[in-house]
Amino acid sequence: MTGQEALYWRQTALRNDPEELKKQFDHNRLESIFPDGVEAHIDHFTGLDDPNVNLIAVINAKGAIGAATSKRLMLPAFFFETRGTQPFVAQEKRTQPVDMHYGDLVTDQVTYHLPAGFTVEGASQDNKISWPQHAILTVKSVSAPGQITIAHSLASAFTFAKPEEYQDLRGFYQKVAGSDQAQLVLTRSTAAPAPAPAPASVPTPDTTQPAPKGN
Repeated sequence: MTGQEALYWRQTALRNDPEELKKQFDHNRLESIFPDGVEAHIDHFTGLDDPNVNLIAVINAKGAIGAATSKRLMLPAFFFETRGTQPFVAQEKRTQPVDMHYGDLVTDQVTYHLPAGFTVEGASQDNKISWPQHAILTVKSVSAPGQITIAHSLASAFTFAKPEEYQDLRGFYQKVAGSDQAQLVLTRSTAAPAPAPAPASVPTPDTTQPAPKGN
């Protein structure tokens, strides 16, 4: 974490003891980004007392994800987006300006290691969704023998939107919300054993910051 997100947690650390800080981080950050079936808790921070370096949260996570049939295993394409909700999608009109507080960049890269006998049947397509001069979502996947890596990056470069810009803003986040529902579908060969929900292998995102939340 860098910038405003890192500053927020460093200030929170000044007002609370270490255990309360961990409790707040678990509740406010981890519960909203880890998928159902995965339990995650912060172990410790690094760089908490040094504003000149990235703030890193080291997380312990365990659990199982996905849904299985006799021949297929369906997994979330975007591990950290399965429980997330994009703002503005349900709000059709806006008469007041939108204050995003600050621009930000949220990136993550997840590598799924495939069970023996499984191949990728369907995955998210490389994609770029943009609201010119304001925000952009980039999705890219790379397959290799026995694994697939999916990268997801959402950048916003604006802090304020006028009411007359709201429909463009809402349209962008509707497309983002639709993209985030993509699934990774694995299929097994006849000789492979019946699938079970996959154990969660949790990577370290390149950058972990909150998605924009407007007021």
